[in-house]
Amino acid sequence: MAEYGSRELKRGDQGEDVEELQIRLAGFNGGVPDGDFGPGSEKMVRQFQADFMSIDSTGIVDEDTYKAIDDFADKYPIDFDNPDMKCPCGVCDGYGQGLRKNEYRQGKPLIEAYYNYEYPGIHRMILWAARAVFFYFPDYNFTFNSGYRCSVRNEQKGRQSTNHHGKAIDLDVPRTDSENREDDVKRCDEIRNKIVEKCNGQIGWAIKNKKALEPANIAPTWVHYDVRCFSRDYLEDRFFCKTLKDLDKRVTITLGQKEIEPEEIKEPKPLDTYLVEEGGKNLPGDANKKEGTSTGGIVSIIFTIINAILSMFSKKK
Repeated sequence: MAEYGSRELKRGDQGEDVEELQIRLAGFNGGVPDGDFGPGSEKMVRQFQADFMSIDSTGIVDEDTYKAIDDFADKYPIDFDNPDMKCPCGVCDGYGQGLRKNEYRQGKPLIEAYYNYEYPGIHRMILWAARAVFFYFPDYNFTFNSGYRCSVRNEQKGRQSTNHHGKAIDLDVPRTDSENREDDVKRCDEIRNKIVEKCNGQIGWAIKNKKALEPANIAPTWVHYDVRCFSRDYLEDRFFCKTLKDLDKRVTITLGQKEIEPEEIKEPKPLDTYLVEEGGKNLPGDANKKEGTSTGGIVSIIFTIINAILSMFSKKK
């Protein structure tokens, strides 16, 4: 399988590198990380190129696009040591203990909304999508007011929701001294609407395999963003992370590095190609002789001159 950054990506391509691209551009109208570069992925790339890179979009991921994605990550780092990002229970390491796998809330349907599993970190896709929110609102000073919250923390707070077992984040823009609650509510509505427009989000959880937002009647003064509508294929442990390194998965972009094909490597000629016997006759493998009066012929002439000089000295003796 091709590694991320090792080839140009375009519609029709498939593989793990496409999946990685879909994770990183989740906030630019991205869908699910299925590894299939279809029309949705092309639209996603075009939007990133037009909005973030400010270029005429092609929908093709070339070297410049790969580099721009790295720049995008660098511009909006995520602090995993932020006390609001980490679980404050005092028991887990900040990102759960992997408890309650295959357990659902008693008496509830066997769906993700009631799945009790503590995922191993926060879903990479929702964090990359949050970066796009930061990009589209450069004048807002965003904070995370809730990241991971494990089952121990739920017990401490008398809470049952498992969204924050790695599937969700809550974003906030603190009010200024001149703002009131109504201003806060309007701003959160504005952010949610932009996520629907630009990031392929939905308000509520009606559509499967689509990023979701809590409606204003549940989250009036913050923005709750989650992936709980994703099917289990897109909620495997490998999609979750606990560190910036695991979120970014930075690799060297090798697309622009020219590889020498085997047929371009020229082997040195055998030494006997350049040697001649006395009298100017090439030894076996006299390729030079066939090319005309080249190395073999020149060497033959030199040997003839040397023999003539030696013969003269011999006669004098």
